[in-house]
Amino acid sequence: MRIAAIHPAIYNEKIEGAYRARTSAGTELDLKCATLGVFNTAGDVDLKAPEAAMLARQAEKDGYDAVITCGM
Repeated sequence: MRIAAIHPAIYNEKIEGAYRARTSAGTELDLKCATLGVFNTAGDVDLKAPEAAMLARQAEKDGYDAVITCGM
C-alpha cells in the first residue's frame, strides 16, 4: 500500500521519523509538506488548505492508495 501523508510544516527528519514509526511493514509512506505560507498558530493551518488540496490531488494522480492529512 502506498500512502501520502500531508503535513502543514516544512519537512524535517524528525517529523518523517514519527510517521514512519507508526507505519505498518510493507506500507510505503511518502511525507508531503505544505510549505507555502506560515504556520505559527492553530489558526494558520487554514492557510495551508489550498496547497494541501493540490498535494492530495497530485498524490491521487501519482497512484497513491490513500492520502492522510496530519495536523490540518
